[in-house]
Amino acid sequence: MGRAGDGLGTEQTDQGRQQEGKRGNRSSPLDPPARPPIWRWGWPGRTPAPVSRLGHPLSIWSISDGMERICEVRWLGLIDYSEAWQLQLDLVRRRAQGEIPDQLLLLEHSHVFTLGRRGRTANVLSSDEQIAAAGAQLIHSDRGGDVTYHGPGQLVGYPILFLEEADRDVPRYVRRLEEAIIRTLADCGIAAGREPEYPGVWVGEEKICAVGVKISEWVTLHGFALNVATDMDFFRHIIPCGIAGKGVVSVEQLLQPAPSMREVALQFCRHFGEVFDRVLRIQYSEFRSSQPPPSIRIPNSEF
Repeated sequence: MGRAGDGLGTEQTDQGRQQEGKRGNRSSPLDPPARPPIWRWGWPGRTPAPVSRLGHPLSIWSISDGMERICEVRWLGLIDYSEAWQLQLDLVRRRAQGEIPDQLLLLEHSHVFTLGRRGRTANVLSSDEQIAAAGAQLIHSDRGGDVTYHGPGQLVGYPILFLEEADRDVPRYVRRLEEAIIRTLADCGIAAGREPEYPGVWVGEEKICAVGVKISEWVTLHGFALNVATDMDFFRHIIPCGIAGKGVVSVEQLLQPAPSMREVALQFCRHFGEVFDRVLRIQYSEFRSSQPPPSIRIPNSEF
């Protein structure tokens, strides 16, 4: 499970706090690309088998569509942490009951610092008044780990995946999530890797992506936060992830010109599908058109 120095951490408890928030209006980086992407597009045509035939509600989406595991991808835009948290809890409940397929939520947060269940307030270096003056807030989260920052320009991903019995290895799940990030950054020309003592994705001695999960009824929530074009000045208010002596960095600081959020998000989708062996149905702007959602069909991964 998560360490105290882990920015997001791993937890397997169910209790969470919910707070109200307002969703911002932004164009989606997952809008259909002007030219076809490098992966193959297809149109799913099969109907999931009824629960009564499968004997277990959680199986309905796991073996649907010709043994392909479906994952719906949604871009939520700029959204408050509390609103996204509440949405995750609702989706976890529905996924556990077999009402929906796996989900991948991609988004950006308004300025916020979150302190995990194992977090130490000593790692928050600024007062509540100073944080408020910076236009941010501090929220105590139900995730594991210590304190981290989220804000505009940071690609945040929350996978809501049901882990089949063969996949119920939480450290392996975290490694796979890290792997999808590492492959995405490699596409951008950034050589990233892991730090043996700490979760997340690193470039040298600097963390570029915080990774951590919570598991409830073998459904995942929380996820990763990749610094793309983040205002890194906000990290001065905290000891990031409770790890003293380590730095943080963003894609924008390493590459000029930096790729857009849309480019990074789409590349991540591709690698997420590869690593987790999912067929991704991208919900383009919550289906502004009446057409059915396309699927990204990715070869099976051996990772």
